[in-house]
Amino acid sequence: MRTWLDTAVIRNTMGQTTASLVALLLGIFCIIAAIMTGFIYSATTVLDWQAVQIWRIEWLLAGVAMFAAGILLKKR
Repeated sequence: MRTWLDTAVIRNTMGQTTASLVALLLGIFCIIAAIMTGFIYSATTVLDWQAVQIWRIEWLLAGVAMFAAGILLKKR
């Protein structure tokens, strides 16, 4: 009935292992967190703005690392 929610079907369709699927989902979460950082924190000074930008950079780097891990863990 809900085959589109079944992780085995998703893994087989995308040709991924469980670890690469988890890395993909974590990478998507990190990218969303980087986007939401700008909406959640408001910068009133230049120093605050720089801190928010550093947080965004950290989230984006974590997302890139997760996507790279997902690629490396994918089935050949």
